[in-house]
Amino acid sequence: MSLKKLKTLSLIISILGIFTLIILNLTQQPKEITTNQIQNLTDNNYVKIQGQLKESKIFDNFQILTINDKEGKFTTILFSEQQFQKNSSLTIIGTIQTYKDQKQIQAEKIIENVS
Repeated sequence: MSLKKLKTLSLIISILGIFTLIILNLTQQPKEITTNQIQNLTDNNYVKIQGQLKESKIFDNFQILTINDKEGKFTTILFSEQQFQKNSSLTIIGTIQTYKDQKQIQAEKIIENVS
């Protein structure tokens, strides 16, 4: 195979790979859960949960949020300076993580729900 054909083939495969990754990223949807379901899930599950902010502890480079939903409370870790008002309704999208034998959600994105 000539060098020119090999370069062309490599370029086509690279473009197809990037296109495939973009489509996968856009179609991947988090699993909607409630507080009671968090303990039954394994780490790194991609989830979405809604609740009300009850407490926020701000540290140098992260925050610990305590969120209540209709079934109980859970902890969310947020590596962002984004701040929310107490009792605001939030939708959290992130991954399940275990810290000191407790499940929590490491937030990728938090959306404040406006009523």
